[in-house]
Amino acid sequence: RILASVTQYMYSVDSSTIYCHQFAASEAKLTVMGQPATLKLETNYPISGKLRYTYHGPEATLAIRIPNWCSEYSGKTEQGYAHFPVQDGSILELVLPMEVHFIESDPRVSETAGKFAVTRGPIVYCLEEQDNGKWLKDIRICAAGKREIGFNDRRRRRNVLRRCFRDHAVE
Repeated sequence: RILASVTQYMYSVDSSTIYCHQFAASEAKLTVMGQPATLKLETNYPISGKLRYTYHGPEATLAIRIPNWCSEYSGKTEQGYAHFPVQDGSILELVLPMEVHFIESDPRVSETAGKFAVTRGPIVYCLEEQDNGKWLKDIRICAAGKREIGFNDRRRRRNVLRRCFRDHAVE
């Protein structure tokens, strides 16, 4: 039952504005200004920030939520949403920049002082002993290291951050 109702949490309609709150490949049947409409979203989010919307229905406005982590988005937003006019047959492509960020922990918390969270889009990466060996505590991030996004399975479904740590690539 929950899977069948997911799109009602992803989209909402207020008169002639369709709000997109979440990003998952989907096709929603909506009512816009009393008329039937469909909105299809094609995406591989969160592996990619590319969103491709196809709209069929009366003229409307598509309001797409721009997440707080997306500080590189340069378009105009209104209360956290970017607004785009759409009409029957419109195709809208939007790319949410998903740069790698290092977020320093609060230095007032002694257990995490000098440590960083590594993020890309909504994903927070971690290093674990199981993947990186018993010397995990000795791994250091090189400031000038190369940042690279890759995949750790053949189906390209799980992305990993490959980053240069000293002279070793760590996933």
